[in-house]
Amino acid sequence: MKTTRNSFITTIAALALLGVAALPQDAQAQTTVFNYTGAIQNYNVPAGVTSVTVFLWGAGGGVRNNGAVGSSLGGGGAFVTGTLSVTPGSVLDLIVGGGGSSSTVIASRGTSAFGGGGFTGQDGSGGPGGGGDGGGRTAIRAQSGIVDLVTVGAGGGGGYTGQGGAGGLGTGTSASGGGGTQIAGGAAGGTNATAGGQYFGGNSLSGGRDSGGAGGSGYFGGGGGRNGFGNSSPGGGGSSYTSDPLFTFDNALSAAGSATTPGGLANPNYVSGVGVGSSTFNVNGGNGLLVIVAASGGGGAAPEPGTLALLALGMVGGIIARRRK
Repeated sequence: MKTTRNSFITTIAALALLGVAALPQDAQAQTTVFNYTGAIQNYNVPAGVTSVTVFLWGAGGGVRNNGAVGSSLGGGGAFVTGTLSVTPGSVLDLIVGGGGSSSTVIASRGTSAFGGGGFTGQDGSGGPGGGGDGGGRTAIRAQSGIVDLVTVGAGGGGGYTGQGGAGGLGTGTSASGGGGTQIAGGAAGGTNATAGGQYFGGNSLSGGRDSGGAGGSGYFGGGGGRNGFGNSSPGGGGSSYTSDPLFTFDNALSAAGSATTPGGLANPNYVSGVGVGSSTFNVNGGNGLLVIVAASGGGGAAPEPGTLALLALGMVGGIIARRRK
């Protein structure tokens, strides 16, 4: 009888521990990558998920496209990461910025890069504009929303006399056109240029032999550069927005662009070419990128294995005590 009882207890204990081993441990991460498409994309928040980790890169600015490149390169985009609070089952609208144009084709001038990049105009002699276009911002909005929950700044376009400003965090890098800030767009760099504004970079329009570089988009975009024959100048970089109450900003891992180099190169989600300021004729600035990581499975965390093991042993102890009575 004693042997039968011991076998019964052993079996119960083994089954309990097997149950512990079979329970799921840490939830697996669901990573969703959104590349540039030129249109708004959507992210459906999984059931049970109340926060997601996001990684955003702004697009790079275009290079000056008329004459020698020299120092007339586009600015790199900034990088922002952090945790965004979300509602299970809701939908987010995503804007992944397009790189600023560096094309010498006249027909491609005069239109903004997706995400609000500023543009340059055809020059007064009928040729292509001299400056590069500004890059588009990358941003997250609530579905059908009109304000960004998170925004990362893009780089400005290069001008005859210098490099476009890089996208920044609090403030975009100033060039001839000013960098965007947290309260205003960057100032226009001079003749025939416009200031940046909320969610768009300033333009550098026709009127002389060469247009300047345009401003990169951002929370507030950079200003367009000065227009002038042999003296056109670069556009400013856009700023980022990280202060929404739903967003917990990771300042330590986020980074502004620097010269043509985007922020966040060391991040494992980074893809080569993303956010790079252009340095080659007819090669646009690098597009933006947005990556969202959510824990799968939803609900609360599973109990720790050690806790479950103690519960199982407690059950076995209770059975022993009852059988001894």
